[in-house]
Amino acid sequence: MKKGYTLKNYGEIKLNLSDGPIGIEFNVLSHDSANKAAAIMAIYKKYTKAGIVSDLEYYCIPIGDENILWNRTIAQLNAHYNNYKGKELYEAMLMAFMRFSSKLAIK
Repeated sequence: MKKGYTLKNYGEIKLNLSDGPIGIEFNVLSHDSANKAAAIMAIYKKYTKAGIVSDLEYYCIPIGDENILWNRTIAQLNAHYNNYKGKELYEAMLMAFMRFSSKLAIK
């Protein structure tokens, strides 16, 4: 971890999609000096039926209006759009972010 930052785990949203179990783990990266969130780390996990992680992808979701950071994140997601897991990835991220948002709103 880079000095001056803290990573706080917000748990994993587990989903049972048609292609099997998926989890999206959410971590928030914050600046220690300002106690201000800088980014959300979303970790995509595809599980086997035995519960073992078979695929792992890391996505850094920026907080704020830095277009260069948003463009990089969208490019990373779009790179997977036309491969075998594109639809599954988008569906999982969308569902997980909706659940994550509602979980934060309740707190």
